[in-house]
Amino acid sequence: MSRPLRAHTRALQFMIMPLLALVLLAGCDSGQVGGGSQGYAIRVTFNARPITAMSQFCQETLVALAFVTALGPSQWNTASGNRPANLDANALVQQGYEIETTVNFYQSFLLVDHRGSQPTRGLVIIGGVDGADSYQADGAPRLVTGNRYLLVFGPTYDATARTYTTSKLMITNAYPVNAKQEVVLPVSGSATQPMTLNSLFKQLSSCPH
Repeated sequence: MSRPLRAHTRALQFMIMPLLALVLLAGCDSGQVGGGSQGYAIRVTFNARPITAMSQFCQETLVALAFVTALGPSQWNTASGNRPANLDANALVQQGYEIETTVNFYQSFLLVDHRGSQPTRGLVIIGGVDGADSYQADGAPRLVTGNRYLLVFGPTYDATARTYTTSKLMITNAYPVNAKQEVVLPVSGSATQPMTLNSLFKQLSSCPH
């Protein structure tokens, strides 16, 4: 299987799980966001495939070290950024609509990059608040501004085009870097000891590009 197809398959795995999860509704009115609309409060479960071997990092769309500087704004994953007016909350989840929040970084260092020639126009995390609507994904990465992370990115789902795309990437895994410049990775078969960034660089430098 080619690398782009593996990355796409992984994206499908972590994105499709919320479609089967519990949806909590705060009001059942459809209609445009804002303008007095009651809105929806949607809560799903995010299940990214866990990384259990260093070799898995080599198969990801993008892996980077970066400091998080800001979160927001948030919007729906549609061409306009607005929630479709003709769908209730259950239909929104079933059809792959979700709210995404933009993330800004500085001092980014790319370790793995398989995006190809398509430019990246946004980096996001799943979840957020857009007008009267909120979307919470339990188990999704949570980022703190000012902190440094080892970040794994995968394709996002364009609900308007009904397809996955790497023009905008979503954070699927986030591992904090501590003050000693170490990161703890949940790699199976090894003790949960922090790995230095130098060791991480050395191991990932063998990834094919």
